[in-house]
Amino acid sequence: MTMKCQNCNRENEADSRFCIHCGAALPPPPPAPASVPPAAPPPADVTPTTVVKPVIRGKLVLPDSSEIMLAAEEKDLGREDLKQAIPEASASYISRRHLRIKSQDAGYYIEDAGSANGTRLNDVEIKEKGWQELKDGDSIDVAGVATLTFRLVNNP
Repeated sequence: MTMKCQNCNRENEADSRFCIHCGAALPPPPPAPASVPPAAPPPADVTPTTVVKPVIRGKLVLPDSSEIMLAAEEKDLGREDLKQAIPEASASYISRRHLRIKSQDAGYYIEDAGSANGTRLNDVEIKEKGWQELKDGDSIDVAGVATLTFRLVNNP
């Protein structure tokens, strides 16, 4: 392969930097074509797989078998939430904002919210003990007048 000198119009070797006839500088040689890797063959009749992780949600089962779904990241519960499931005379023992339940890191946690009559988790007082992990089937005693059961619900 050769190239012409733009000064004297004579042929020179393609890799020459100066014209061998007149000494003029020659343009740099064109870059070598980049090697392109061959295209990968298309995959053999493969159907993409979609993995759907189950969503774990929590719920509270009240004394009358009604349920409170725990859909929010954090939920405050108190007298108004439980009064339909307990005798009217017992409702006054439950604080307006009695306890909190939150969902965090694929788990659920409960905390007494500074109630007057306390909260027990599996017969252990949790007032002023911070967040306690909830497990499926745990028993939550609210002010000694209502027992709730925590349940995990697997939604496909």
